[in-house]
Amino acid sequence: NESRRRVKHLFQMIRSNSDVADYRLAQEIMAGSYAWLEEGIVGLQKAQHEAWRAGRAAEDGDTSDEPALDAEETDEPSPVAAAEGF
Repeated sequence: NESRRRVKHLFQMIRSNSDVADYRLAQEIMAGSYAWLEEGIVGLQKAQHEAWRAGRAAEDGDTSDEPALDAEETDEPSPVAAAEGF
């Protein structure tokens, strides 16, 4: 009886998903409808960019205490740098 309930529940979950709503929300985000939510979080994006730079330096085997290169000085910009123009 328990297994029948679980199977029934799993089939219900297969038929009811949020794909349409998720897709619609993603399209609205990409269109800029929620740009107001991003106001004031530039500091967080800059922190993410700094973490990316530190990771690039570690991947390149840089163990010096010198600061990592700016995005403009690397071969490829971070996704955050590209989007934000760092």
